[in-house]
Amino acid sequence: MVITNLTARVRSGALILGAAATLGLSACGGDDSSKKDYQASLNSFCDALLTKQKSLEGDVQAAASSAGSDPAKAATALGDVLGDYGTTLKTEIGKLGEADVPSEYKDFNDKLTKGINDVAGIATTTAGKLKEIDLSGVAKGDTSGLTELQGALTDLSKQSNPLENLEAPKELKEGAPKCDELSKS
Repeated sequence: MVITNLTARVRSGALILGAAATLGLSACGGDDSSKKDYQASLNSFCDALLTKQKSLEGDVQAAASSAGSDPAKAATALGDVLGDYGTTLKTEIGKLGEADVPSEYKDFNDKLTKGINDVAGIATTTAGKLKEIDLSGVAKGDTSGLTELQGALTDLSKQSNPLENLEAPKELKEGAPKCDELSKS
């Protein structure tokens, strides 16, 4: 029961982070080569996030299943999933950061970069919290670790979306169709 509740909370939190990382891209989508290059880079970025988002729920399930009935192993495994997600976000936003950003897209790119880094930070921080919780006393009836775990997962589920108000320039939607697909998934 503890593992089931833990899995459900982390899956919910991970999906919230996944949605937060993509919501600002719902308006994603040039005629000059600089715009087309940036659109292609943004499209690749969204494609990588789409791939990661599609695997996220399965990753959470696999992590929980691999732990059996051991809540400490489950918390660590789920922390690994969130940590991996945070790393993926940072890696992919770093790749996008290598692209030349046309002046028309600079404000959007700056806000996207900040928002994605914020989401990655939330994932990484939560992963660290999950891994540090001492659940060794659970088998002996000590619920203090479970209370701490529940608090960390509740904090995760209450996070606001750092990309909530991000609006991409209209041309990006056509030039980066993977972003549109990502926002619909």
